[in-house]
Amino acid sequence: MRRKLETEMQAGIFIVLGLVVIMITILMMGGAQSLFQKTYRIHLEVSDTAGLAKGSRVSSGGVKIGVVDEIRFSESYENVRITLRINDNARQRIREDSVVRFQTQGVLGDKYIEVIGGSPNKPVVPDDGLIQVEQGKDLSSVFSEGSTALSLLKENLANLKVLTSALEIGRAHV
Repeated sequence: MRRKLETEMQAGIFIVLGLVVIMITILMMGGAQSLFQKTYRIHLEVSDTAGLAKGSRVSSGGVKIGVVDEIRFSESYENVRITLRINDNARQRIREDSVVRFQTQGVLGDKYIEVIGGSPNKPVVPDDGLIQVEQGKDLSSVFSEGSTALSLLKENLANLKVLTSALEIGRAHV
């Protein structure tokens, strides 16, 4: 009886260890941040997340350096506070004058964050530090500016049509 219990315990331990190895392999192959890699956190505050989601990629110079860890309202509820979990080996790249840009990746428009490296003479952003955000234009504002330019172009073409028809009429009378 005791021997059967020992065999069942060994089989249970073997199955649990196998499942743990499989889970770690799936996480690492899925592009998740390494479980054993040292990270630190930095924050940014924006008025709109522009479709950014938790788990989105954070890169600098085209190299993945972290992920979006948390998105929540700031304490005053005026802005949205985004927390980034950055690989510790990228710490020297992110300086106090570094700037964050929201970028779009791929055909589906997945959002990610690009960190533009700062000056080497500026201090490194500390753990739980705040970084500046470059306010870019969202798609709706680009379209509204485009529609304004299009209406101006229409007006100019209408004026040109009036001028050319007046010139044509003037030639006919000469």
